[in-house]
Amino acid sequence: MEKSSVKACNSQLPKAVSALLKYSAKKSEEKATKDLLAEEAGDTVTVQINMDKIQGKADNKYRLIQVPHSIHGKNGLEGLSICLIARDPKQTAQKLVAKYSLPIHKIVTIKALRSKYAARFELLRDLANAHDVFLCDSSVADMLPNLLGKYFYHHKKQKIPVPVKWPSSVNVDPTKQVEKALNSTRYRKSTGASISVRIGDTSMSKEDLVENAEVVLAALSSDMLSLKRKILSVGVQSTDSIMLPVWTAKPAAAKSVEEKPEKKGTKRVRFAE
Repeated sequence: MEKSSVKACNSQLPKAVSALLKYSAKKSEEKATKDLLAEEAGDTVTVQINMDKIQGKADNKYRLIQVPHSIHGKNGLEGLSICLIARDPKQTAQKLVAKYSLPIHKIVTIKALRSKYAARFELLRDLANAHDVFLCDSSVADMLPNLLGKYFYHHKKQKIPVPVKWPSSVNVDPTKQVEKALNSTRYRKSTGASISVRIGDTSMSKEDLVENAEVVLAALSSDMLSLKRKILSVGVQSTDSIMLPVWTAKPAAAKSVEEKPEKKGTKRVRFAE
């Protein structure tokens, strides 16, 4: 996206986000009327970009984008349970968490995933439901899709672990790495023609969602430019809504085709009327 296109897109974001929040509020009221015990947690809000071509190679590594406001709702990380998936031995991770007072409530190792959780789907499901945010040692990130399975990666409310450069020594402070992971959103280079990135949820204010969206769009625009992929459209969407369009690229101007002069002796074909 060119600078003028980014500017035009940003100017329309407040309107689209406002409409999305109004729709979400209406749906919440309808749910509350039917179910007095319905949860008050906000629906996930994402920015989606659609591109001109399919990328040839998939990339399993996630790119972090630091955003000004927590994507975990209006209360940020307050009251959330955070789980770390670490390499063995578990004691090293436990010592790091204790020594640097890291906001991590549970540690699960690769060994435990393989021996305890892998063969029992209900344990993986319970693990996913027990925690709000998952971090993982970046050195084991590539193993997790197979070990954690579809409930983490393909469920309606994804619990995909955020990679962190986790030290192997208790003398190395990982605080900054953990803070960066917790204050970022992320995306993976898709082989398809679209990418969705979480910018927050519907419990947040319009202003906070818009600011997060602007930062995400700037990062995506830069990344797609380096990959020589053209962004064709941008939209915002919540968990249960359709995508609301924010910006669409102008269609390429048609090239004028000049008629070549006919060669002498060439017969013109006429069609019967």
